[in-house]
Amino acid sequence: MKGDQKDTHNHLTYPVKALSLSKLQVRYMIFLKLNFSKKEGFQIIKGLYEAHLPVSNLEKSIEFYQKIGLKLYKRYNKVAFFWIEEGKSWIGLWEGSQSEIPYHASIRHIAFYVEVEDMKKAKSWLKERGIEIRDEFHIGTKEPVVVPNQAHAMIYFDDPDGNRLEFITRLPKEIDQPEKMYLSEWEKLYL
Repeated sequence: MKGDQKDTHNHLTYPVKALSLSKLQVRYMIFLKLNFSKKEGFQIIKGLYEAHLPVSNLEKSIEFYQKIGLKLYKRYNKVAFFWIEEGKSWIGLWEGSQSEIPYHASIRHIAFYVEVEDMKKAKSWLKERGIEIRDEFHIGTKEPVVVPNQAHAMIYFDDPDGNRLEFITRLPKEIDQPEKMYLSEWEKLYL
């Protein structure tokens, strides 16, 4: 093809200028357009890769995050990266005065996904590591708390700098009820 000739395929027309595009390159461009730009349900975002938290003492924070099972990946002067799921997601801890910013969920909160069966053991698992559970919803810390209309069970705790951490799991059934309850209560009612 030369000059302003057109390559047509599946009723699409692409001008082929004097860019020396081969017929194979043009067909590949058509393939990409057909398979990705108009494909219904195409989701470009596949997950969350990284999140960051401020810390005041990187050494102390490294010890804490290793204690909760994260694997240290890289350590630099004032920052450390831990794998949450190796090769898929990590957390960065940044030493600095930003750790003094008062807590707010939008800037100093991270939730780690755990399986339902592990959630049932999470309180004792954290206690074995000397980590105190937070009473986030003011109903006590006897066991994980469920938000029925979101179908989530969760436990909250803090890192050494007061960053709010959470173990969370998705439950199989969303219930139209806003009142929070313990996981064992939810299981009795809805399983």
